[in-house]
Amino acid sequence: MTSMKYHDVPVEVLKFVDRKVDESVSKFNSQVQPFVKHVSTKTKNLSAEVKTVGLAKTVYTKLHA
Repeated sequence: MTSMKYHDVPVEVLKFVDRKVDESVSKFNSQVQPFVKHVSTKTKNLSAEVKTVGLAKTVYTKLHA
């Protein structure tokens, strides 16, 4: 049981650490989500372009743009 491992740690210290971890996770999520959305959109757009004009032409266009 996890609580048994921390029986000698004051509750206030555990609360502090919990808040800091929560803040860090929230900050990480707020920064990563826009990046993931951007990459997802780019991937979808590229996939649609490949389906429309073909792989070879898409690669050639992207390399020579």
